[in-house]
Amino acid sequence: MKLNDIAILFLTAHIIADFYLQSPNLAAGKERNAKALAWHLAIYAAVMLLSALGLTLIQGDPRMIWAGFALSALHAAADLLKYRISKAKRMGSPDAQAWLYLSDQLFHMLCIVFIMNRFTATLPIPSLTLRWILLLSLIHKPANISFKKILSKYEVSGDAGKPDTLPGAGAVIGSLERVLCAIFIGLGQYASIGLIYTAKSIARFKKIEENPKFAEYYLIGTLYSILFVVACYLLVMETM
Repeated sequence: MKLNDIAILFLTAHIIADFYLQSPNLAAGKERNAKALAWHLAIYAAVMLLSALGLTLIQGDPRMIWAGFALSALHAAADLLKYRISKAKRMGSPDAQAWLYLSDQLFHMLCIVFIMNRFTATLPIPSLTLRWILLLSLIHKPANISFKKILSKYEVSGDAGKPDTLPGAGAVIGSLERVLCAIFIGLGQYASIGLIYTAKSIARFKKIEENPKFAEYYLIGTLYSILFVVACYLLVMETM
């Protein structure tokens, strides 16, 4: 499906509201606390409606405001349903939580594409710039959170009293490697991607050699990073 600039803009707004404007405490709290959920929904609606208002002022099309209301309402309905489902005992397993997370995000994004792809507008920002903004926003915090949600059961627990890595360093390294991968893919320098993972493997070689469980976890994370970047690049940049 070809994504127009309006859909790209609102997908970016969704990523900002659903990931970057959520603190870890708010993200955890909204799954068990109604006030935290209401606060998140208010932030999300504000981002969507401000985006819609800005487009209305640029294009003079009041339907954008109604589209913003519709997306906010659909998001609220999905999150309220997720809130109720997540309280069920059978949803406590990592696999169930992973499928719930994936289904929730897929629903939100499909709603945005289905509604906003019907609009046509000329934006002051070039289409290629909009797509790079969306791509870079996807491969940072959403990629890190998705990894924890989907593959947390494979995490290797270390000695809490003797941490061998800096807190948060793994997430930063993962984000940087995905950004570099996206840039190299955009430049057509595919061979350069191997240099990133060679350097990363050298830094962790001793631990990979000594700990087979960590080696498997490291390989899962590395392959996940590559797959995430390639999938996002194809979905965002190849649907023009």
